[in-house]
Amino acid sequence: MLGVSTKSIQRWADSGLIRAVARSVSQHRRFTRTEIERFRVAHLGEPRCPHCGRSLVSRRLAQIQGSPVATGLARKRKKGGKLAK
Repeated sequence: MLGVSTKSIQRWADSGLIRAVARSVSQHRRFTRTEIERFRVAHLGEPRCPHCGRSLVSRRLAQIQGSPVATGLARKRKKGGKLAK
């Protein structure tokens, strides 16, 4: 899901960057999908398309290029405005 080693996950959990919700009987950490997504966006950046490697936002914007929505976003980006809070 994150494309990293188990040692990286252990290190991040031990340092408090990602929160395990429980441990299994064999002491394996358990994480919720929501927590993994929160961590991924906060620390690893925007999701990438598994096929082309581009950010999913950039890929979607390319698909709708020329539409009123894409034109408005491009205008806002050119003015230096933030796309999201």
